[in-house]
Amino acid sequence: MTQKDLVEIAYRWVLKEAGCAASFREYMKPDVGECPVIGFASFGKSVLVQVNTTRAEFDQAMASQFWLQPENNMGRYRFLCVPQDLVQPEELPERWGLLYVDEAQKITCVYNPYSPNGSYFWRNGFEDENLYNLLGQNEQLYAACRRFKYMARFLN
Repeated sequence: MTQKDLVEIAYRWVLKEAGCAASFREYMKPDVGECPVIGFASFGKSVLVQVNTTRAEFDQAMASQFWLQPENNMGRYRFLCVPQDLVQPEELPERWGLLYVDEAQKITCVYNPYSPNGSYFWRNGFEDENLYNLLGQNEQLYAACRRFKYMARFLN
């Protein structure tokens, strides 16, 4: 399974299962780098999905600044999407969820720390102002929307 396959599957999951109205694939955030999937919904809900295809990629990612400094990242709710059984929930950083994709490319949320009882309303994400920068995230979304506005002018 390729990175592109996992990104597409995670993108559909964010829109359908995570309840986001808008989502971006492989969005570039200048100070952090690439965010494979980020989705946005009402009431400040944002869902970030990082994607790893191999164990070596996961191990390398865990040592990166992205994981070591969560306050510099986007997403009130954060998930890791991997091929089935590549990573176990207990290996994840605190407050991260886990999505498995099987050989048939079916995605399953195996660990959701924001909804332990299966509730539709997620809680206890990265809400601390030191771990979640809502204004910075909204600025990134606004910048993306401006690009769409200009693209639409050129296409018409």
